[in-house]
Amino acid sequence: MTVLGQQKDSSMKDKLTFTDSWFNSEGDLDGLPTLIRGRDSLKNVFETKLYNNRIEIVWEFSDKSDSGMPSNKESDFMEKVENAIVDSLERNLESVLVSVFTWNNTRTWFFYTKSTEGFKGILNDALSQFEERLPIHITVESDPELINTNQKL
Repeated sequence: MTVLGQQKDSSMKDKLTFTDSWFNSEGDLDGLPTLIRGRDSLKNVFETKLYNNRIEIVWEFSDKSDSGMPSNKESDFMEKVENAIVDSLERNLESVLVSVFTWNNTRTWFFYTKSTEGFKGILNDALSQFEERLPIHITVESDPELINTNQKL
């Protein structure tokens, strides 16, 4: 469990936490298999209203397959990259990995972050350990409407 620190709002719990408990789901979209992995509980993270920017990191597989799923070699490498990114971003509570979607020769990681500039700096540091250029592209979107609602997550 990760502890996100004391809250200024007295209506919040004393400490903000999220677990490393994940759900997994397999399905099919347009005739191709899908894999979805997401954190089970993040409601109290979003209630802080601090994580207002959604960042998507999309990895396009180098070893394309008819199934749209990565090769074992590429999957192992993506896991190493993901661990480096998540360990760095969540250590300082700058960002939280919410879900991962794999389909049609791509994997997309969905993060919410406090600061896009902070995210960028930490991400660049985390990726500097990998010698090769990674086949990723990144999009950023401000998402205050989703984050500031009290909907179940």
